[in-house]
Amino acid sequence: MKKKQRIFNPKWLEFHPYDTAAPSDLYYIQLSNKVLDEIDRIMDQDKIQDLIFLEEQERIDLACVLACHFEDEISNTGIWKAISQKIFEKTGKHVPFYPIADYAEDDIYVENLKFICWHYFQKINENNFCISPLNHTITAIAEATFALFDDEYETAPENERLQKFFNVPFGAKFVDLERKLLWVSTDSYMTLFNVNILDRNLQFISESMEDSDSKEEIQGVCFDYITDFSINNELEFFGLRAPQLLSVCAGKMNPFYNILKEMGKVKTGFFLFEGIEATFVKLRHIATDKVIELDLSETVKFPKDLQSDALVLQLGIVNWRQFWVLTGGVKTYEKNDEIMNIVKSDEAEKRFFDTEEPVQTYNEAEQDEIVKRAVEIITKDDPELIEEDIWWNMLRDVNLSADYIVKAVKENKYPELKFPEDGGRTLMEENIDFILSYLRQPTELMEYSEAEEEKE
Repeated sequence: MKKKQRIFNPKWLEFHPYDTAAPSDLYYIQLSNKVLDEIDRIMDQDKIQDLIFLEEQERIDLACVLACHFEDEISNTGIWKAISQKIFEKTGKHVPFYPIADYAEDDIYVENLKFICWHYFQKINENNFCISPLNHTITAIAEATFALFDDEYETAPENERLQKFFNVPFGAKFVDLERKLLWVSTDSYMTLFNVNILDRNLQFISESMEDSDSKEEIQGVCFDYITDFSINNELEFFGLRAPQLLSVCAGKMNPFYNILKEMGKVKTGFFLFEGIEATFVKLRHIATDKVIELDLSETVKFPKDLQSDALVLQLGIVNWRQFWVLTGGVKTYEKNDEIMNIVKSDEAEKRFFDTEEPVQTYNEAEQDEIVKRAVEIITKDDPELIEEDIWWNMLRDVNLSADYIVKAVKENKYPELKFPEDGGRTLMEENIDFILSYLRQPTELMEYSEAEEEKE
């Protein structure tokens, strides 16, 4: 008889930002094993016809994810709260697909668990096919897990170590938050699959630089990219980013709540050195002629060899409090007319300080033609692909405007755009804004690397 898999301390700690067990961890490990027993029972029974297959390790991970959600709610650490608040801000619903009357943030709901299961199944399959939110396996796992949690709700302990991790102490500097931002972006129970995007991008950077003259710079470039990713990466939930998520986890009474909430993205651009005053370096952005103040008290000193009007400096900055801080290394180029003209004419550099993306317009007839051609290509490559998966791929096609898709779904222009059950079209229509945000999560360098591979 095959030995039954169990969850032990090392596996549980993979879902936490600390290395040694907290006092509450034994309780949640035991609870996650109870969840695992329910998942095994449901996944192994024959009567569920739409069975979603999970490897043993995937079952263990799902059990940990669900137990982590319960721990998050009991401890009021805010991971789910941040995601739910963002979804409510955009849709008027706290949970996609599953309406809840009189939602209270400090309570537990089976609908939350259904959505977390749906999210997990989508991610282990990398969104390659459509999992219906009404899937019977998802419903069964969520309901069985909720029954366990409901019995434990009044007595479950708070995880004080996790609460402490999310507390941002008074006087904290930008560098003190980098680990917290990276963890909530790639390692929490709701974001753990994003580490795959980060790893692929780092691999692409390393392989691209391995045979170049910049080989010795690989480590520094990768480190800079990790910092940028932890701040800039847009999650599947309407572009929620780690700083905004961490602000909710820290709480409204934390002195850094508004600073994190309003924190922008890391921007990399080209500057000229203007001078130093106290701990501030003045830099002039070449394309916009705007002078900024770089606060060195938050990061590092500005080397003497960079304090030259004969150099063009390429660097990454992010707004922090009322100033800017340096987020990584600095590349230098000899200042000459050629590089100055190139930088000044670059459209991205001209929009460097813009806070909104330019509005994209679409031609409906052209979009119709894109749909037609794309369906022909998809069905030619895989004639046996089922209808729902064909149209799931269409939703992911970034060549189609989001506005066009929303309009097409709400007008029933393409009736195949639906989930498979009765009422599946209504479910698609009511959640199309979320679905598009979820499917079109930016992957930055991964998309670039795929384009480079196609060129080769």
